[in-house]
Amino acid sequence: MSARTDILTTARACATAIDADAFDLAPPHEQRRILFQSQAVLRAMATLIETQDAHMTPSLRVAVEILDERRRQTQAEGASNEADDQYGNAQLARAAAAYALDTAACTYVDPKSRDWIAGSARALWPWDASTYNPKAARRNLVRAGALIIAEIERLDRAAVSNG
Repeated sequence: MSARTDILTTARACATAIDADAFDLAPPHEQRRILFQSQAVLRAMATLIETQDAHMTPSLRVAVEILDERRRQTQAEGASNEADDQYGNAQLARAAAAYALDTAACTYVDPKSRDWIAGSARALWPWDASTYNPKAARRNLVRAGALIIAEIERLDRAAVSNG
């Protein structure tokens, strides 16, 4: 069994043991054992994650960052499959394009081109203009990547439901 599997197995056992009722009813020595095991599992998980992070390629780090952004969108902004499925007019793709174009506008030296591209980005934004909130170039690209993932998943769900 791998170290990862051992950690996951012990973590699941600790999580089950820490169930409020079971933990409260356990004798003090058993509670201490459960807490000690839990602490050991958390340390092992932290070490495992640090080791994996140290071996990540730059591309994988960016991919993880984009996935984290998608998770943030679902947790903080209320995005969900059900909500995304309502965007049948490529709103998610257009929002992604707007953020990517805004990044392109930031790189242009020529003010006329920069203004035109920034205006195009705003025009692509599929929702109320007051909700368009571009950030720094890199952050915009991460947001765009997360929206592209959401659009691809929406298209895949639509294809399955359409048979």
